[in-house]
Amino acid sequence: MKVTYEELKLITQSLTHLECFKKKDIKRIFTILFAFFMQPMSGVTFISSYSTHYFQHTGWSTQCSYQLSCGGQALSVTGVITSWFIID
Repeated sequence: MKVTYEELKLITQSLTHLECFKKKDIKRIFTILFAFFMQPMSGVTFISSYSTHYFQHTGWSTQCSYQLSCGGQALSVTGVITSWFIID
């Protein structure tokens, strides 16, 4: 481990964060930024946090809209945990 650390230290000694924004890496940078920024900007968090309110406006009872909201959150958590095993 010490040898690997020393090699990495030697390689990255002259590198800066600005080198991430070189022309060859800029497409990758913008793809990652787009993926990270589009989820909060699309309103997913807003809709999921106020879903009970919207369900009540469509005519569902308070109890049923709460249960639907909890079910949606449970599906979301299940999907995220499942994706951990599917991706790797």
